[in-house]
Amino acid sequence: METSNNKSEKCKWRKIKKLFNNFTGHDIRDISSFDDFTNFMWTEVDAASLGICRMLFGIMMLMDIPEERGGSDLDLRWGETKDCRFPLFPFIKPLSLAKMGLIYCLMWLGALGITLGYKFKSSCLVFVITYWYLFLLDKSSWNNHSYLYGLVAFLFLFTNAHHFCSFDAWCNKLESKVPFWNYFLLKFQFFILYFIAGLKKFSVEWLAGHSMTNLNHHWIFTPFRLLLGPELTNLFVVHWFATIFDTSIAFFLIYKRTRIIGTLFALSFHLINSRIFNIGMFPFVCIVELPLFYENNWPRNVWRKSKCSLTSDDSKNDKVMSIKRTLSFSKKKERSNKTRCTLKEKFTTLLILIYCCLQFFLPYSHFITKGYNNWRHIYGYSWDMMMNEWSTMLVSVRVVDHGNNKQHFMEPLAFTDSYRWTQYPDMTYQYATCINHNLVADFHENPNSMLSSDNFSIYFDIWCSLNGRFQQRIYNPTIDLLKSDWNPFRTPSFTLPLIKEYSYFRKDIMDISKDVYSWNNFTDVLFIADFPGMTLDNYVLPVMDNVTLTVLEGILKYEQENDTTASFLTKGQSIGVKSGVFHKVTTISDAPSCYLYTYINATRQLLNSGSTYSINHETQPITNFLILQEVKTRYENYKKFFYHIANSILFEFYGVPMPRRLREFHEM
Repeated sequence: METSNNKSEKCKWRKIKKLFNNFTGHDIRDISSFDDFTNFMWTEVDAASLGICRMLFGIMMLMDIPEERGGSDLDLRWGETKDCRFPLFPFIKPLSLAKMGLIYCLMWLGALGITLGYKFKSSCLVFVITYWYLFLLDKSSWNNHSYLYGLVAFLFLFTNAHHFCSFDAWCNKLESKVPFWNYFLLKFQFFILYFIAGLKKFSVEWLAGHSMTNLNHHWIFTPFRLLLGPELTNLFVVHWFATIFDTSIAFFLIYKRTRIIGTLFALSFHLINSRIFNIGMFPFVCIVELPLFYENNWPRNVWRKSKCSLTSDDSKNDKVMSIKRTLSFSKKKERSNKTRCTLKEKFTTLLILIYCCLQFFLPYSHFITKGYNNWRHIYGYSWDMMMNEWSTMLVSVRVVDHGNNKQHFMEPLAFTDSYRWTQYPDMTYQYATCINHNLVADFHENPNSMLSSDNFSIYFDIWCSLNGRFQQRIYNPTIDLLKSDWNPFRTPSFTLPLIKEYSYFRKDIMDISKDVYSWNNFTDVLFIADFPGMTLDNYVLPVMDNVTLTVLEGILKYEQENDTTASFLTKGQSIGVKSGVFHKVTTISDAPSCYLYTYINATRQLLNSGSTYSINHETQPITNFLILQEVKTRYENYKKFFYHIANSILFEFYGVPMPRRLREFHEM
């Protein structure tokens, strides 16, 4: 007789099996051993849903190439040879402008082949190679969704997604069946996208509402602001709801009974994001891949129900055929569970498991890649969707010529068109070495070079604010970047830590800002924190009036140009600052200092005196006909893209001169 413990264990096991089956739609015995899991992965299923998702993904990539990949601005992006690039690996170099045009042409043809399912494997391989080449060539354009596009295309390469709704299936009479792992891998990739993004949001920064402080002022949140007010909208809707959504939406899509609800929430969420953020096709890629979570044969069911001309007998025959097809798949599954796995099947399953483990590990691998980390240690492969709100006050590039002991200040965008390099130490180091290369070449080629020798140093002084904190230095302005040692596995010597001890001031920063803005429509405030022994050299523009410096914490030494006396300020003390001259603020306390400037824009006040002009610090206006304007922009971008491609082909094959626009020149 069975003991009560054995009965209890069997009862629990039956409940677990039932729960697993109800939630996933699969039998838990399919994952009870490696062989069972292998058979499960290789079970033949309908390729219909996979084929539709392949086609829709290809369409999204066709729309993405002229825009976020930079195809419409091909000449501006790759035409200037002196522009600084930020490749992941130093040996990856850009080709000539015309050859880069051919790369884009190949990528577009690959995306077209994916869409049509024409020579699918070759088309997918061409797209994957060209896409990852462009991606690895420039880190300044990286976003989490950029990873997603490359990964999804890479996964499609190994699937049989061309077995349905494709030229290949039509021409070669391909059987509309694929191994289940074709679906599993893609669904897993989107599960990771959502779930890891949700886990990353379980941080004090995000849950306290500090990461996206201005997002609630967008017009799309107007109903929530009217109901909850701006602060609660920011906390509950922007931050908490996003956390709950990202963490749970994949489970809602997996569970059949909540799938429709999950789809409606996902559609709403992604459509809202497409209006709020400038993130290209990412929301729409997520939308068109939602059908992966539905039954594999849903396109056939939709088509069958939409055939209004069918007779009742035809409908019955279709239903019988559908039942037979389902039984056939289930029988094949039963046979597969009894079939011994081949070496190829086991090896493929092992690779699938390794890939899944990597997807879980890489977002948390920043303890290894220390050379790429910024203040939050979530740069790179992390799925940290909109986790940080950066504000940059000052970017100073100082070149010290050791030949005549003179210093020169360069335009920060002299050799690039993006400030992205300022936030990440790896790109900062790359930019310094690129500036060095360009200045040395200019010294040897140009007799009127600003330098007297090729012996010089480069210093960066960059002030940033992270998630509503004080503006502070992100790099040490006294370290020569050309003499610093950067290593991907060590913390860079030129970085400075985030001043966390004053994070509690963020509520005071918001309150003080509101108070200053209430004085009149032309007042503003700037909050600064600095390290002991460091000096801020500041110049107040003549258009600024009634400038006052106030100390919040620490001890400051204030020195003004052409003034031999210095003032010492402690907590709570203020001093008037003269406009139109330089002044120095040195932190002489043992701990970091924090202080603020308040000022009035006198020119703007003068221009708008007597008018009803006012500044709205809260809401963003709704742009009329925004969608029509967006469609027109995409159309124009496509015209420019094909124009550049045609010029590239004419130049490479026929020697026709290739016209190009020039990026705005920045004086050094």
